[in-house]
Amino acid sequence: MKNKEKDNSKEKELLEKELKKSFFNLKFSKEIEGKFREYLYSQMKDFMQFSILLGIAIYFMFGLLDYVVYHDVYKTLFFFRYVIGGPPLVIVGYLIMKSKTERQIQILFTVTLIIAGLVIIAMIFFLDDPTQRYYAGLTIVMLYAYIAVGLRFRYTLFIGLSLLLIYLVLAFLIKKPDESFFISNFFFLIFFNLIGMISSFWYEKSQRKMFILSSLVELERGEFEKANKKLKELSVTDHLTKLPNRRYFQEFIEREWKRAIRYKEHISAIMVDIDFFKRYNDALGHQRGDMVLRKVANALKSITRRAGDLVARFGGEEFIIILGRTREESAIKIAEKIRKSVEELKIKHPDSNISEYITVSLGVASVIPIKETSCEKLIKAADEALYKAKERGRNRVEKKEVGKA
Repeated sequence: MKNKEKDNSKEKELLEKELKKSFFNLKFSKEIEGKFREYLYSQMKDFMQFSILLGIAIYFMFGLLDYVVYHDVYKTLFFFRYVIGGPPLVIVGYLIMKSKTERQIQILFTVTLIIAGLVIIAMIFFLDDPTQRYYAGLTIVMLYAYIAVGLRFRYTLFIGLSLLLIYLVLAFLIKKPDESFFISNFFFLIFFNLIGMISSFWYEKSQRKMFILSSLVELERGEFEKANKKLKELSVTDHLTKLPNRRYFQEFIEREWKRAIRYKEHISAIMVDIDFFKRYNDALGHQRGDMVLRKVANALKSITRRAGDLVARFGGEEFIIILGRTREESAIKIAEKIRKSVEELKIKHPDSNISEYITVSLGVASVIPIKETSCEKLIKAADEALYKAKERGRNRVEKKEVGKA
C-alpha cells in the first residue's frame, strides 16, 4: 500500500512537471510518454480505422473524376490509380485495421498517405496539362493528413513536407512551368502546409494537455476515494481492537436478519464478556487492559472467519458475534472453542476469583426469524444467556431461547 501511494505521488509529480514544460515541447518524459501513447491508441484507434476506410474509398471514387475530366487518357489514369496505387493502399489499410499499437497505426497511416500522394504526383506529371489542375488532389491528401485522421504532428510534418518537396522539385525539373505559375503554386502549397502544421501542432498539444489533466484528475479521484474509504472505515471501526464497532454491527445484523427471514435460515448470536475485567484494570492499569482487549479480539477473529460471520466490539469489555446460517448446537461449539482459545492465551489475571488467567463468559442464542420479530430479541436473548453464565460461575457458555422466559 505504501509503495502504491509512493508511486502515485511520483507519477503526480511527473505529470505536474510536464505541465510546466515549454509550449513547443511535444514529447513527455519516458515514463509518461508510454502511457500517453496507450491513451492515444485507446482514444483514436476506432476513429483512425474508420478514417482509413473512408480515405481509401475517396481515393477510389476519384476515378470518376479521371473519367469525366480526362476522358481521353482515363485508362492510363486508371492504371496509376487502381493498378499501381490500389493494391498497396488496400494492403496498408488492412494492416491498419489489424494494428496493435499507437506507433504501428501512426506509421502505417503515414505510409498510406505518402503512397496516395505519390500516385497523384505521378498522374499530375503524366498529364499534359499546363494548368496542372490535378494538383488540387495533392492538397486533399495533405488536408487529410493534417486534420482528418488524428495523426501526431511529427507524422503530418513528414507527409506534408515530403509531398511538397517532391512535387515542387519534379515540377521545376520536368515540367519547367511558367515562372509566375511556379511561384503561385509554390506560395499556395507553402502556406497551405503552414496552416496545416499549425493546426496539427495545436491538436496534438491539446491532446497531450488533456491527457495530463485527465491523469491528474484520475489520481486525485483515486486519492479522494481512498480517503473516503478510510474515513468510512474509521467511522465503523473500533480504534482500539480494529473490530467493527456497534454502529457497523447494527447495520450488519439488520441486513443478515432480513436475509435469514427471506431464506428461512438460522441466525445465532454469541455475547462475550471478559471476566473481572474491571479488577484487571484496577490492578495493572488501563494500558495492560487495552492489550487484553486486543488479544481477546484477535482470538475471536481467528475462530470466526466465514463470510456471513461478524465479530464486533459491543462496548467496554463486551463483544458480540453474529453467525449466519448457524444452528444453536454449532453456535455453542463455536462459543466453547472461543472460551478455550482465550483461556489458552494464558494472560495472567492477578485478581480473578475463578482462574489465574484471563477468561471469558459467553451467552448463546439462535433463531429462525420471521417478519414479526426483531433482531433485538436475538441480542437480548444472547445477553440474558451471558448474564446466566456469570451467575453460574463465569468462564462458561450458556444458552437462551429467543422470546421465551
